[in-house]
Amino acid sequence: MNRFLVMTMRRPEFDLAVVPLHRELLESLRAQGRNGLSGSFSDRGGVA
Repeated sequence: MNRFLVMTMRRPEFDLAVVPLHRELLESLRAQGRNGLSGSFSDRGGVA
């Protein structure tokens, strides 16, 4: 199985309203068996 790393860079114009939608997408992909790993960085730098 191939694995891919997808990163989002937060800029000043980042809209926090997309965070719940993104989490829903990740959960949907997980339920389909299409998302093996997801989460923030160990320093919690990716947490909304």
